[in-house]
Amino acid sequence: MTKAKNKRFLREVIISTIMHSTEDEDKVRKAMLHVVPESLREKVIDKISIAASRGFHGNEIRFLQLLIRGKEAEEVFARILCNLDDTNRAILSDTLDERIDGSGNLYLRLGKQEAYLGKLVLLDGDDSLRIVFKPKYNEKGFWPRYIKSIFEERCRS
Repeated sequence: MTKAKNKRFLREVIISTIMHSTEDEDKVRKAMLHVVPESLREKVIDKISIAASRGFHGNEIRFLQLLIRGKEAEEVFARILCNLDDTNRAILSDTLDERIDGSGNLYLRLGKQEAYLGKLVLLDGDDSLRIVFKPKYNEKGFWPRYIKSIFEERCRS
C-alpha cells in the first residue's frame, strides 16, 4: 500500500457530535475543526450542518455533522493518527477489530473537550466527537495495512 501517493483509499469521513443547550456552539465547532488539518479548516468550516431536536425532557439538542470526501478525508485520517500519543495508538491497535463494521467502516470517538483544546484523544464516552471513515473498498485486512502506511509515510517526527 505504500508508495501509492495518487491512489485514494478513503471515500469519506463523517465527523459528528451532539451539542446540548448548555454548550457554546462556537466551541463545539472549534472542537470539530481541530480534527481537520489546519490547511483545510477554512474550506470546510461552512460545511458543518446542524439539525435541531428535543431531548427526553424537552431540552434542545443539536446534531452537528461535517462530511469530507476524497483526498481531504485521507488528510483528516492522517492528522488524527499522527496526533495520537503512544497510549492512544496502542488502544487503537488493540481495539481496531471492534471499531470496524461489516461494511469496512472505521469508527472512532475523540474527546470533545480535548479536541477543543487541540489534543486528539480516543474516548468512548458520551461527550465525544464521533468519526466514521468509509473506505473506497471493503477488503479484509485493509485498515491495519492502511494505518501502517500512514504511520510510515506521514507520521514521522
